[in-house]
Amino acid sequence: MTEIAEAAVRGALKSVAVPTRGGGNVVELGMISGIVVKNGHVGFAIEIDPGEREALENVRRACEDAARALPGVVSATAVLTAVLADLRLGRSARKGVRGPF
Repeated sequence: MTEIAEAAVRGALKSVAVPTRGGGNVVELGMISGIVVKNGHVGFAIEIDPGEREALENVRRACEDAARALPGVVSATAVLTAVLADLRLGRSARKGVRGPF
């Protein structure tokens, strides 16, 4: 079995727009991290602000569907992961602590 390339997964995810962020896609918005591909199974995280969980559940499902549509993909699992904006920028919300973690 030919392994699916991470670049192919990122390419598929570019088709998923984020309406709450002006319609940009999840890849261009820097929301995708930790792509893992093994034996046709694909997994990755979607980094969101903590208050976006409910609003982005449909985006999570759309990401799974986009990855699952790739030839050779057996399953696709995406998880929403809350990331504070300050940590994403390499700053901590707490004084004296450095990130990202």
